[in-house]
Amino acid sequence: MKGKNSMTRRGNGFGSLINKGEGKNWLARWVYKGQVFYRSTGEVDKKKALKKLEVITRPYREKRAIDVERNLLLRIQSMQECCPKTQLPVASIWNEFAKKLKHDDVTAGTANIYEGAVNHLMNWMKDKAKNARDITSKIAEEYLDELASSIGTNTYNTRLVLFKRIWKALKDDFSLVDDAWEKFNKKKAAKSSRRTMQNIEIADVISKAESKDMRLLLTIGLYTGLRISDCSLLKWSEVDFEQKLLKVRPIKTRKHMSAPIEIPIHPALMKLLKEMPHTSEYVSEQNANDYMHGHASGKVVELFKSCGIVTSEKVDGKTKIICGFHSLRHTFVSNAINSGMSPLLVQRIVGHSSVDMTSAYFHDNAAKAAEGINAMPDVA
Repeated sequence: MKGKNSMTRRGNGFGSLINKGEGKNWLARWVYKGQVFYRSTGEVDKKKALKKLEVITRPYREKRAIDVERNLLLRIQSMQECCPKTQLPVASIWNEFAKKLKHDDVTAGTANIYEGAVNHLMNWMKDKAKNARDITSKIAEEYLDELASSIGTNTYNTRLVLFKRIWKALKDDFSLVDDAWEKFNKKKAAKSSRRTMQNIEIADVISKAESKDMRLLLTIGLYTGLRISDCSLLKWSEVDFEQKLLKVRPIKTRKHMSAPIEIPIHPALMKLLKEMPHTSEYVSEQNANDYMHGHASGKVVELFKSCGIVTSEKVDGKTKIICGFHSLRHTFVSNAINSGMSPLLVQRIVGHSSVDMTSAYFHDNAAKAAEGINAMPDVA
């Protein structure tokens, strides 16, 4: 029932207790002028919690309504003043999430992939939302639709899972009430994969690349079969000019590898590598920055489109990438087989599932691998 001061009286007449579970403090609940209030009693024992409930609600039951309302106003004012501090600017999403990653089992390579994905999101969102809290499901849907037209299904699914993980990790710290990504599901991969490119197409694309960095990126992909992450983040420490080898631990498989993959350097690639300045740890600082800020794949797709190459198509209402940077990986495999390299050697180089089982075979046949790669046509 209600008392003279509009206080809802339940249980012992001072409000009510809520059991939060065995071993946990009881929660006090009371109503004042139609507003519900909650506060921990700090007590596990119910009898002690009832006594604490009486103390907590005493100001509301006594004739001190003015003091109570003044305190309420001060609480509201305090909350309003601290709200800006709990805002998460879109430009700070990665920095805040990276703090959470310190305690997780995430390799540096995986962190780089995450950073690239989040940077792409942040750049796209800067004209759409100021704070992460402003990113609604509708805005997220617009972003995902555009993203699906420029990357493959597996990469799309990886990023969607990442965004959900970020919102879950930062939700409590920054009051991200609207779970913008939760209603979206992973996409099912289309049956057909990216196509192999013709050498004449690749030659046209490389010739129209506006920068030496882009030409290098494409040439690495063409003559190594590495994924765009490994091509973009290739370091000078992984280039052995004396032995004419790249010694790379691909980001996707490095956790399961006992030794780096050794890839003979094609003459066309060797020429470009020797022309690059040693200004940072990366073979191309521009390509590394583009990848880490989420621009690398998009730049390649735009270059392909400018050369008249169809990069995607609609299949059952879904956008499917049919030609992108990953097509260079398919092309490498095709050219390697056509140049006489054994499928086992090709498997070792492109880093498929059984890379460690074939490592000994590769070292015994390094000369054959170099012969096969060097026999590939110079289209760069």
